[in-house]
Amino acid sequence: AFSHWTWHKTHTCLVCDLQGVEGCPGEPRYGGSREVYYYLLTDPAINSLDKEYGVSDMGWAGIQNFFYKHTCNHICRELGLDKDRVKGAKALPVVQESSYGSLTSSQHSFAPARRSQMSIPAVVEEDTEDSENEYVSASGDLMVPPTSICFTHDSINKHFSCGRHIQTTYNQLATGQINLSVIPQMTIAVQDDKLWAFTGNRRLWVFRKLAEKGHISKIPVQVTNEHIPRRRMTTRNGGASVVVRGL
Repeated sequence: AFSHWTWHKTHTCLVCDLQGVEGCPGEPRYGGSREVYYYLLTDPAINSLDKEYGVSDMGWAGIQNFFYKHTCNHICRELGLDKDRVKGAKALPVVQESSYGSLTSSQHSFAPARRSQMSIPAVVEEDTEDSENEYVSASGDLMVPPTSICFTHDSINKHFSCGRHIQTTYNQLATGQINLSVIPQMTIAVQDDKLWAFTGNRRLWVFRKLAEKGHISKIPVQVTNEHIPRRRMTTRNGGASVVVRGL
């Protein structure tokens, strides 16, 4: 129920694992603190739309996987959480060993992203002469021009959650210091006959700038059929551009 509640309150992330201890009188106090009663919570695992919480953050696939396995209990129902669920999908393997070890193991991988029910080329204006096959790479990735993807946010932070500046990321990609393959794929949604950034507005800013300068033409994306909540659609210009705060 707590994990479900974290998604309900944010619609951007879901806390799916916590460990900890309860402090009681007569037991060691955490960090020399004066508190007698406390809860010390450790090892949080968080899945977020922008995959911003480290190696254990499995992004949208992890959120879908949680709801695939989650059955609402009486707490969920009393809080009304059962009316705010993501359509679950078995997007990740269910394993018994340590979550950290399984996530970093090469033997486990993401399930292939599904295509949207709507044809992607049908809503891409810049490449109207491209065939359906030109939107699929040799490895099977769905390829889309970043200039055809709309921003869902009105503004973005100039730093990624890891602390890296988005301009630095652009410069490194533009000069070949890093490869596009090291950047996590965006997830896009088809809504109102347009492509929208379901995750990755900051990445989209970088990709659009690379495309405008002629460094790239298309990027690999994942597609979701989920509807973008109104609270996340903060753009004021139809997704045409975004303001970088502090840049």
